[in-house]
Amino acid sequence: MTRDLRSLWTRWMLHFVAGELVGLGGVGLLGLLASALVPDDPLMELQVVLFVAMSASGALEGVSVGWFQHRVLRDVLPGVSRRAWILATAAGAVAAWVIGAAVAMSLPSSVDPSEVLWLWVILGVALGAVLGGAQAFAQRGHVPSVDRWIVANAVGWSIGLAVSFAGIGLASEAPALLAVPLALVTGAVTGIAPGAVTGHALLRYAGAHARSQKM
Repeated sequence: MTRDLRSLWTRWMLHFVAGELVGLGGVGLLGLLASALVPDDPLMELQVVLFVAMSASGALEGVSVGWFQHRVLRDVLPGVSRRAWILATAAGAVAAWVIGAAVAMSLPSSVDPSEVLWLWVILGVALGAVLGGAQAFAQRGHVPSVDRWIVANAVGWSIGLAVSFAGIGLASEAPALLAVPLALVTGAVTGIAPGAVTGHALLRYAGAHARSQKM
């Protein structure tokens, strides 16, 4: 890996992590607040409200991650506009949150979501493909193939989602003074695996873009 490519990968990683720190970290803080206010056995109407709120919170994560990612992506794929990338990322994040929230809320009340990490590893593959597929729509016409991007997200998020739920579990059980920093750290650490894997896919795009400029 050349110095320029290493620098690109590092920048992508840092921006990905920053996006998750703001987006997922913010969602985590909202989740902690909700868990403190909502009773252990909420009524069906309140469960519906929580489901909608959890699903909509994906937009916050998507907008944050999309904005940070595009600051690096524009150097590799200048034809992909910031608006298109943020919208695609937000749409994919909302779709992923809808599925994830549905699974989490369908678990028996005796099961803590953070205790079934194997489930989130498997689900992370599916949700990563959903997010990568949404972003792929913004990439069409600008890259030779979007398949690599979808696969990279699926692989990265199989780890990222498990890390996310493990961190959320720790934060929810921690004292208030520790819960807030734990939620923010969880957001940042969650972005490491998907950032690393999609970063390598981005390097392939960078190589293809550089070759096309020489032709």
